[in-house]
Amino acid sequence: MDVITTHVGADFDALASVIAASKLHPGARVVLSGGSDRNVADFLSLHQEILDFAPLKEIDLDAISTLIVVETQMSSRLGELGKVARRPGVRVVVYDHHERGGDIQPAEAVILPHGATTTILVERIREQGLPVTPLEATIFLLGIYEDTGSLTFLGTTPNDAEAAAWLLRRGANLEIVSTFLIRGLTPDQRALLNDLLARVRYHDVHGARVALSSAEAPRYVAEVALLTHRLADVEGADAVFVIVRMEGSILLVGRARSRGIDVARVMEAFGGGGHERAASATLKEGDPAAIEARILELLEGAVEPRATARDLMSWPVRSVGPDTPITEVGRALSRYGIGGLLIVDEGQPVGVILRRDVDRATHHGLSHAPVRAFMSRDVRPVAPDAPLREIEHLMLEEHVARVPVMEGDRLLGIITRTDVLRALHRASISTTLPLHTAVPSPERETPVADLLRDRLPERVRARLERAGAIGDLLGVHVFVVGGFVRDLILGVENLDVDLVVEDDGIAFAGRLADELRADAALHHRFGTARLTLPDGFRLDVASSRAEHYERPGALPVVEHSSLRDDLARRDFTINAMAIQLNARAFGRLVDPFRGRRDLRLGRVRVLHNLSFVEDPTRLFRGVRFEARYGFRLGPGSERLARSAIEHGAPSGVSPARLRKEVVLTLEEPEAIRAVERWEELGILAALWPGLALSGETRERWQRIDSVLAWYNGLGVKHRVERWLLLLAVIVAPLGAEVASRFIEARLHVRARHREVLRAALFGLAPLRSVLEQPWRGRGRKGVRASQVYWACKDLPVEALLLAVIVSGAQRARDRVALYLRELRHVRPRVTGDRLIEIGYPRSPVVGAALRELLNRRLDGELRTAEEELALARNWLEKGVPVGSHGEVV
Repeated sequence: MDVITTHVGADFDALASVIAASKLHPGARVVLSGGSDRNVADFLSLHQEILDFAPLKEIDLDAISTLIVVETQMSSRLGELGKVARRPGVRVVVYDHHERGGDIQPAEAVILPHGATTTILVERIREQGLPVTPLEATIFLLGIYEDTGSLTFLGTTPNDAEAAAWLLRRGANLEIVSTFLIRGLTPDQRALLNDLLARVRYHDVHGARVALSSAEAPRYVAEVALLTHRLADVEGADAVFVIVRMEGSILLVGRARSRGIDVARVMEAFGGGGHERAASATLKEGDPAAIEARILELLEGAVEPRATARDLMSWPVRSVGPDTPITEVGRALSRYGIGGLLIVDEGQPVGVILRRDVDRATHHGLSHAPVRAFMSRDVRPVAPDAPLREIEHLMLEEHVARVPVMEGDRLLGIITRTDVLRALHRASISTTLPLHTAVPSPERETPVADLLRDRLPERVRARLERAGAIGDLLGVHVFVVGGFVRDLILGVENLDVDLVVEDDGIAFAGRLADELRADAALHHRFGTARLTLPDGFRLDVASSRAEHYERPGALPVVEHSSLRDDLARRDFTINAMAIQLNARAFGRLVDPFRGRRDLRLGRVRVLHNLSFVEDPTRLFRGVRFEARYGFRLGPGSERLARSAIEHGAPSGVSPARLRKEVVLTLEEPEAIRAVERWEELGILAALWPGLALSGETRERWQRIDSVLAWYNGLGVKHRVERWLLLLAVIVAPLGAEVASRFIEARLHVRARHREVLRAALFGLAPLRSVLEQPWRGRGRKGVRASQVYWACKDLPVEALLLAVIVSGAQRARDRVALYLRELRHVRPRVTGDRLIEIGYPRSPVVGAALRELLNRRLDGELRTAEEELALARNWLEKGVPVGSHGEVV
């Protein structure tokens, strides 16, 4: 016999789950293990003729072969059926949304962290295409709404909302749902709730406000969990625990209204269970005072520390003195992009000025006046350990716009409304797909701490942990930032580690170097350092910085600042993420600009509208990331890029910076894709008049990699830089003279590369004229091997390959292969000294003779030293010999 059951005291989620399970397991008997909530009992009494439930007393427990359990994993909550769940030989199937397990050992389990178990079962009903009646849809919606607070509880997931919407489309009746979910309290429940309200005590646990209450009921009162919810709503605490003694036992119920409070962990210590935000336990006896003390003790390990002023504050504090003119205050507000400044006098905060006050003063012609005349003097400093709720109270109730953080007489930081909102809404922790890996959807993104563990070599992870430990020792926040974070999330190998310290990066780098036995190159002027470890591994360290631009295209002006300012100065959101390394928060992703979401969406997005204007090199970097990862500029960012290009932004980039960006792009494996994007955006035309991609150029590109593969197969030791060939192909249509001016004047290509490119460009036409001709034969015009030799001899290998690429002819490839493999190694066997010995005068005629001998060897007319010497004597005897090639010796 197959039986479906749930926990004693069934609520609507339990009721809906057993009915849903009966659709997935046809033929199984539905049995309630004992009792139900009052609302459920009322519902059952109205629908008992429709619902086919079997009374427990009619079930032969020994005949049960399969037990399907929903909404619990603890046999103690199944009443008499608990013995069946533990009996050997019985196959147990579990459906539950509580991730915490129990003592039941199922043969099959579907456990997902949804807001309700009903959601799990409804998803399977949908997958199997099973029909659902309007009554069933209503019962299922009751189950979901009850356990998710009508989709408002913190544990609610998108799956719950999608299931609810599907049920509404199947005819779920909201009038019935509201009738049974919103019920008045009985007189006994009201009396117990009033008693609990009168006895509430508050405790601060790691910054969380926890309410505890205890009471005694003269007789059994149903639905204490409901009363706990009501108590939590009235008190507004982060968590509520109630202790109720009645009918010879003690019931404990816990509810969490904020994240990071694990009430199940507390209840498990009392033999109970549940999930992170809702749990309960039943004791046979105990002292309520002792139980309360034990709950508080357990909460120390069950509550994540709340944000304090030290966690929230921004650093350094942007401030001015009280005598600063309003006009200078306005410039400072614009430079830092903030809405207010602290006024500091002799190290102490004395006032706050907001942008709107500066604007008003300026409007009334008072921009020359000192800021002290308009500042607010209501300054409310807090200590570094002040909890978030104290700061929130100052801003909401006292209307304080900015809260200084003071440690004694020392100003540590400043807290703004944005900082508070970010903490309250966790905005700093966010999330076509990249070519490298499929990134999970937001609700299932892998925690970054797990990525650090799973994707990094042990030696790298250990060094990051050590950096965090040194930060803890020095009392500073340490983060790994930038491309390392981006590629870690994408699953792309990148061990270029950049660390940012929210304080003195030089002092931190020195201490870390001692710890890791590394050589340290310290740059005090810039607050940066590079550590080189004994195995060659490198760590770059910098103090957190902010920057602003004096003019478009200029290098930025940099100054010390906070991590957020440091991230805000970066080029794109996908590079503006950091991972904290301090032990308490190791692996915490700091993502104020939602870069992880952009990675998931395959989007390259700038941080502000003037980004490309202030630093046009970001145009090249953006395209580079597009090509590397298969991403695309976001629509808004692409509009900004095109606008910046149209207004001449690339022309403001210095040749040195432009050369760096061009070379880095051309060094990418997908460089061709990037250059095509340059053309599409108008970057090429902005770099040099007439620079464009023709169909012919695109055809030549397609030959570059095959030509390089062919060249590498020749065994020539010279390493060819692919980017040089790409650049040569791009500029070749300009003509050698114009292309050379572009390379020299606009890119300032380094001398070695410049000479290679000039030789390739100026040698292209004459070289092709030789390489593309057939061999000379009897009665046929063409070229000799010696002509191929002299055409190639003084050119760099890159010039030969460019000619092969531009030509596209197999004949040109064959000629170059012949030269590289054979012709370039050919030399006359007769030397100049030997010619002088047989009578040649010491004059240029010796060189001319040697050249002619070489030509004849190259063309296969001479094979031995004797033949060369005989021909040389013949020329000498004739006085003015003429070679067969028509050259006067």
